[in-house]
Amino acid sequence: MASSNKKYACTFEGCGTSYATPSEWKVHEENHHQIELWKCPVGPCTHKSYRLVSCMRHITTAHLVTDQVVIMAKAEEGHVHEESFWCGFCCRVLRPELEKWMHIGRHFESGAVIGEYEFI
Repeated sequence: MASSNKKYACTFEGCGTSYATPSEWKVHEENHHQIELWKCPVGPCTHKSYRLVSCMRHITTAHLVTDQVVIMAKAEEGHVHEESFWCGFCCRVLRPELEKWMHIGRHFESGAVIGEYEFI
């Protein structure tokens, strides 16, 4: 059971972790639940990364690109933006990603607990 000072809980079913700050919660979900996706935009490459730094490292090592400006541009070109996110507290579809963090964060700030969350 989460302590009262850790009101921001992971919204992925079965995870069970909670955090004291919204930034810790966001970092956890982004790093452990692969919220964002980057597909390599170089040639026929099918490599996928779940972190920007991993995509940049792949472009550097697999495709031998050394110019940092080109690496960043290629990584951004391969960024796949999610179109919608789910709020299991009020059963709404949210857009864009920033709205997700602010919206669900307000539920936690208002006293909502993950046991009330409807997972999809």
